[in-house]
Amino acid sequence: MPTTITLPAEFLFEFTSFQQWVNKAASCFKSVDTKREKVICIDTNGNVMTIGEDFMIASDMELFHCKVYRLIRTVEHFKS
Repeated sequence: MPTTITLPAEFLFEFTSFQQWVNKAASCFKSVDTKREKVICIDTNGNVMTIGEDFMIASDMELFHCKVYRLIRTVEHFKS
């Protein structure tokens, strides 16, 4: 049985449909330094989407909007 967790994160953007994800994902993610920052994509049921197959399933199951968040690192909490 999966465990639900809570993570500190900053909302970045969302995709309202599979087609919008196909058309816009590359340009949207250009603004994120994915080498230093961790992002997470979540469908309307709270499922994590990491590869194209996940997005296709979300589309088939009508689980779009997909929200994209940047995970907040520990160091960000303790910067002075």
